[in-house]
Amino acid sequence: MIGLFAGTDNGLYFIEPEKKIICELPNQKIEYIKTNRNGLAVAYVQDKGLFIRDKYGHWNQKWTGNVTSIKVTDNGTIIAGILPTALIISINNGETWKESKGISGFINSGSMQGLSKLNIEKKIRDIIEISGSIAIAVENIGILISHNLGSSWVRSSDGIDTEIYKLAGDEINTEKIYALTNSDLYTSIDFALNWKKEIFENTEINIIDIFIFSDKTKNLILFYGNKNNEKKHMLYYVNQKNNKIENIKIDNKIKFNSHPLIVKLPNSQDTLFAVIEKKIWATHNMGQDWLEIIELKFNIKSIAVCF
Repeated sequence: MIGLFAGTDNGLYFIEPEKKIICELPNQKIEYIKTNRNGLAVAYVQDKGLFIRDKYGHWNQKWTGNVTSIKVTDNGTIIAGILPTALIISINNGETWKESKGISGFINSGSMQGLSKLNIEKKIRDIIEISGSIAIAVENIGILISHNLGSSWVRSSDGIDTEIYKLAGDEINTEKIYALTNSDLYTSIDFALNWKKEIFENTEINIIDIFIFSDKTKNLILFYGNKNNEKKHMLYYVNQKNNKIENIKIDNKIKFNSHPLIVKLPNSQDTLFAVIEKKIWATHNMGQDWLEIIELKFNIKSIAVCF
């Protein structure tokens, strides 16, 4: 049965429907949680490192250091961006790690012209896995792609001249990749060889996050953000008939603040979970109607689906 992991500054909580909430990592500051559909779960505990959950629900420390991003692939590979800037990979649940040496040349040279800032740490902001290949977004560098599990890399973000904060893949069209900058959305339909900036009829939306819902015939892109940098944040969608970003009519039960967490249920066409401070909400119609499902004692900093 699907549940949720919720990370706070006071521990990591396991939430299952109609069962008692369990704190599995008490008194720990949880920064990130990532899972895959086969039940593998990885968490970054601030100032301590990576912890991996075993089949008995115990979390074991498997790496010590500072982490900036995590990806758990469906085949069980764990990929983490760390500081000092590097990418580490494990194919055996964290028992051993291999560092990807191929990105060091890009890191040291500062490949993104005009944005290169040498002598500072460059965060690996996001990691995605598409059809067995890895794409990472590196601060001041751009997008790097590896087709051989990190042994070698190519830079694949020509045409994007601002910082990239999030990458997203398409569950149906595996050649398509989305890249989100501080306000613009770029797409590539040829596995990052070429990028196109998406131009919408109304461009006043400050885009903070994106969620891609795909079926066999079309994509539906949901945006989270605000208009003209107003404090009120909303969910939006792309109206494919007129290529405009339009509001989703949301019921009055849920009020987004400036920093909610939102996670999409993988392979779902309608389900999202949202965190606002201590509360977790669920929607099964892409954000129109929301149901509060749980409230914790502490503010929630990270959330992931437990399979």
